[in-house]
Amino acid sequence: MNTRPLTVAEENNLQIVRSCAGDFALLFITATGLKKAILDATLPLRSLLKEHEIHDFNTQGQGQDSKVLLEAIVIEDNRVSPITLSLYRPETKQGDPRLWPYRFTEYAMTDDVFSVFVQEGRVHFLNLTRVTLAADISNRRDTIASRFFRKLEAEVSVVSDELLCLLREIAGRGPLKAVCAGDTAIGRSIEAALGISMNAKQAPDFKGIELKSYRSTKPSNGLLTLFSKTPDWSRSVLKGSNDFLRRFGYVRDEKLKLYCSVFATKENSQGLRLDLNKTVNDLEEFHSSNRKEILAVWAMDTLHNSFREKHKETFWISADTETTGNGEYFNLRSITHTRRPIVPQFDAFILDGQICVDHTIKRKGNGAKDHGYLFRVRQEKFTELFTGEPRSYALC
Repeated sequence: MNTRPLTVAEENNLQIVRSCAGDFALLFITATGLKKAILDATLPLRSLLKEHEIHDFNTQGQGQDSKVLLEAIVIEDNRVSPITLSLYRPETKQGDPRLWPYRFTEYAMTDDVFSVFVQEGRVHFLNLTRVTLAADISNRRDTIASRFFRKLEAEVSVVSDELLCLLREIAGRGPLKAVCAGDTAIGRSIEAALGISMNAKQAPDFKGIELKSYRSTKPSNGLLTLFSKTPDWSRSVLKGSNDFLRRFGYVRDEKLKLYCSVFATKENSQGLRLDLNKTVNDLEEFHSSNRKEILAVWAMDTLHNSFREKHKETFWISADTETTGNGEYFNLRSITHTRRPIVPQFDAFILDGQICVDHTIKRKGNGAKDHGYLFRVRQEKFTELFTGEPRSYALC
């Protein structure tokens, strides 16, 4: 894959794409590619198209008969041009994925770098080398390109501004009384104050924005919950939480329980460990005594979808706590505002031990009750899962 370091101007332009449009892929233009009208569909670009459900090269046949044509957009400083994008796999060279934007020589020169991103179901190309986007926005110059990206930014800001005002109003009333006890108390108390009813929803909490909260005393290497996802029991050796509890549970407070974190970097005290099986694209849990016995399995595509949908935009709320004779109270202190998950980083964090799976199972009657299979991330690292620099807001 042909690459080169970005210039300062290119990096500044790319930062606008990161902040406003989200995930992207870079396309480096070579003389050979322009001459032959053939560009490599690199892994980042293929992943981008697949994750946005634009195109999956893995299911595409080889040869001209399997070629796919899409409508795409090229954005220049003062022009937006529709073009046709050809996606195909040749019959030679193992069918290495290729693409070609028609009339591309009108927009590209040798050694240019393009940012490729998706908006409203269409592939967009922005020539980072040729546009003056970042400078135009910085100097408040009105161009078609600056207008396009300002609109993207404004669409995101409306709801987050509304939610920020509501949370500042709640914080301004003074300590917030807990509506329940336990780790979820802050979040449930905030939701109650916002008028959000509790349920087992998987969708974000407030008009597309997820609310996550934690006590300010939590250590930097503590864990924050991203989402909960039950294993695919149909493909797992164990068939439910009751099986996990019988095999690996321990007695505490005269009850059989299994509360533990499972990492890919090392086995835990129960001998459990994770493995990201890249061959079949599964996350697998096994016991150190038998690596081939897959106790629980999750499809990575399923986890990616949960991560992407749950955390399109998130307010991570830190709160101080105090306990009186009337119960626990929370003082909302600050918000870290993240947007647009980086899906490949999710995988990297699993491999690096920054993301784990928590079991939360206990005996109830003749069966088992769980509070979900929680995918959790180290607090000191969670902002690295998202594009751009997170925004920080004080609440008091």
